[in-house]
Amino acid sequence: MEQSMNITNGKTEIHINGDPNKTIWINLNDSGIITRANKAQKDLRQLADSLQAVSDKGLQGDAFFDALEKAEKEARDALDYVCDAKVADVVFGLSSPFAIVREDGTTYFEAFVEALMPMVGNQQKALHQAAQESKQRVAKHINKYARDREDAE
Repeated sequence: MEQSMNITNGKTEIHINGDPNKTIWINLNDSGIITRANKAQKDLRQLADSLQAVSDKGLQGDAFFDALEKAEKEARDALDYVCDAKVADVVFGLSSPFAIVREDGTTYFEAFVEALMPMVGNQQKALHQAAQESKQRVAKHINKYARDREDAE
């Protein structure tokens, strides 16, 4: 006998640059985003160091492009890991995550993370507040039953 369970995944629909054709879904309530982001940040630092080493070696031609392609794939995979969803292709399209998108040298990857993390932080604060309010409501109901039980004894 087949059974099915329908549960919400809590994901929020986000349009990249307001474009409904570039839509991603992320669970901003997932505190694991922060944990995964910290891990990915360490991995990306190592990636940046390895790219710098490639540059320092003066690699050119195929060796350079192979290293860059590998780094781009790792950056895309890191973003998908952080968001627990396939978002990199939607966010970046065919562009490199290392494309410079601001005059200050900010990469596309950095710009996305800078935009995402405040959304996560704001949602986490709202979640904390909702949890506190829920705790108070639950305590009110539990206390009522606890008093009724004490009165019965």
